[in-house]
Amino acid sequence: MDIKNPLFTVFTPTYQRAHTLKRLYESLLRQKEKDFEWIIVDDGSTDNTKEVVDNFISQAKINIKYVFQENAGKHTAHNEALNHTNGDLFLVVDSDDELTDGCLKNFKKIWEQILPHERKFYAGII
Repeated sequence: MDIKNPLFTVFTPTYQRAHTLKRLYESLLRQKEKDFEWIIVDDGSTDNTKEVVDNFISQAKINIKYVFQENAGKHTAHNEALNHTNGDLFLVVDSDDELTDGCLKNFKKIWEQILPHERKFYAGII
């Protein structure tokens, strides 16, 4: 499953959080808005993070990109994610968090209320 130009990139930096990723994954599956990719940058985990993510990918329910890097810190994981993103909007969700149902749909609604020629003046929406 691959979306060339999704509206959203949901980015998750992770380190030794295999045990928390399922909750986030399930919250992404519940999103009504499906125009997103999920990029996971694993900052050198030695637990079973890769296996957990490979299982999610094999289910082919959402577009997931897994990137492994040697442990270099969360800030470098953010920078690495930017090398892989295709979304117009970048949403950071930590590995121990989850999205509320309808989150992406609500963000899209807010984004669409901003006139296209004014969007360049926005650095973010909350």
